[in-house]
Amino acid sequence: MEELNEQVQIVRSNTVNSKSKSVYLYGIVKYILWLHANKPDIVDPSLRILLSSVVAEDDDEAYKQKKQHVKAYMASNSRQSPVNPLVAEVNDFECFLMSLRKKDGKAPGSQCILR
Repeated sequence: MEELNEQVQIVRSNTVNSKSKSVYLYGIVKYILWLHANKPDIVDPSLRILLSSVVAEDDDEAYKQKKQHVKAYMASNSRQSPVNPLVAEVNDFECFLMSLRKKDGKAPGSQCILR
């Protein structure tokens, strides 16, 4: 176990460039917000309460506030998962991926499917 802990520390100490980090964070935040909207029991209870408390004039503003809450939560709880891994299933992530849409409303890569 000690060897595994050392390996974990080595991985944690690796530096990820800021561009990669922002791309990862963007995807994680979208997934957590999707879970909150579709399978809220998977989201950590304290984060779920925080996200549920958001009140805004319009949906875009509410989404922005929720994104900020998730980012702040992850920054202050870096060792705690924002989702319950015992409840989350692979199918949840697959459903999230299938729900993604481009700005024009089409599924990513849908033009490739028709060829």
